[in-house]
Amino acid sequence: MLTIPVDRIEQRARQANAGRALKTAVVAIPYAIGWAARKTWMGLAYGWTAIAAGWEAAGEERPVTAQRDRWS
Repeated sequence: MLTIPVDRIEQRARQANAGRALKTAVVAIPYAIGWAARKTWMGLAYGWTAIAAGWEAAGEERPVTAQRDRWS
């Protein structure tokens, strides 16, 4: 049978510090914004680099190995 230690839970809840919880909540918001901004920036930079690499690869001259008739 499962017993819930209500006394221990209540004891830990009374020791909680409201000021520390508030500070954590206040700091968590800019942290989350910064984290999301960094991930967005890295995604955009990665995508832009891939586009530039594809653009350069498409503009390169291909070496001609053999001249063939168009229909062969």
